[in-house]
Amino acid sequence: MKFKVKSKDLLDELHLLQGIVERKTTIPILSNILIRVSEGLINLEATDLEVSLTCSVQADAGEEGEATVNARKIYDLVRSLEDMPLEIQMIDNKDLRISGENVDYRIPVLPAEEYPTVQHVEIDDAIELDKDLIGNGISKTLVASAVDDTRYTLNSVLMRLSSDELKFVATDAHRLALCNVNQKVNYSGDKKDFIIPRKAAQELSNLIREQDKDDKLLFKFEENNLFFKLHDRLLMTRIIEGNYPEYEKVIPIDNDVKITVDREVFTKAINRIDLVASEKSHAVVMLFEGSKATLSTSSPEFGAGEELIEVSHGGEKLEIMFNARYLIDFLNSTTVKKVDLTFKDPKTAAILREHENEDYMYVVSPIKM
Repeated sequence: MKFKVKSKDLLDELHLLQGIVERKTTIPILSNILIRVSEGLINLEATDLEVSLTCSVQADAGEEGEATVNARKIYDLVRSLEDMPLEIQMIDNKDLRISGENVDYRIPVLPAEEYPTVQHVEIDDAIELDKDLIGNGISKTLVASAVDDTRYTLNSVLMRLSSDELKFVATDAHRLALCNVNQKVNYSGDKKDFIIPRKAAQELSNLIREQDKDDKLLFKFEENNLFFKLHDRLLMTRIIEGNYPEYEKVIPIDNDVKITVDREVFTKAINRIDLVASEKSHAVVMLFEGSKATLSTSSPEFGAGEELIEVSHGGEKLEIMFNARYLIDFLNSTTVKKVDLTFKDPKTAAILREHENEDYMYVVSPIKM
């Protein structure tokens, strides 16, 4: 195997592959990426057996072949080099040689035949999606998914697809985020629910963010796998089996107290209050009275804090307590000028929205006072 490539072109793909590779694994080869030179193309693959990413890089192919190399080592090495032409070749089937002007390195390889097979699929009949709308939908909901919950369906994002609806939902049982994607899709089948692993959703978001070309995101489902293709990058993920929680039942339907607040002011105040909140509960009390809101907290280890901010509220006095981090996650997921908060009472979940936007909601349960 031998090819020539610009270090920056290679680095762009290696950067994306880092999110797929397993850092701590009992299978050493899963810490590697597969490099394959075939028919003039240079392809790179990474997998953790659940999520896989295949990329290609612009290069001058020399000799065909394939090898696996430690993903972190080759990434760190290429990243440390200046933008220069590199020659990469296999040496004696045991080392990958990376050389350029005044540099010459060798990284040990593992046999390519031991690398797990990454499933590929023809994507010609795929569903076209707007990458920016999908990226927005994922980023707005991913913040509410669990990270290490034993209930696997909570470590995920639900994608609901039908001929007239496309939405993303995530919940960790304490909060819920839902985003309707306003795009007509070329799909006429029955309604489908896909439970996407959190890692796959995060990597799809990264893939969209890194792609500056005006490409359509192509989507296909086949058996228990989902495929997302953007330009020459293909992300594959297994679908989590099981039933997603009946999230509709936890969305309050009679929150009639509405408060509007400047998002930037609210974000800064909540972030400061959280600095002295309990590291366990991050509890912040919000007292709404007239056109003012008092945010306060206290903890034995860090002290106490209080801030007063202006809000649009003409209702009765209301005092309610939340985990500040949950509020911060919502506020950081959007860039709008104002946000709306709707309440019923101190014991009922609140609904947070972007001002005058019904397509995105964030439901958060209060802490018992």
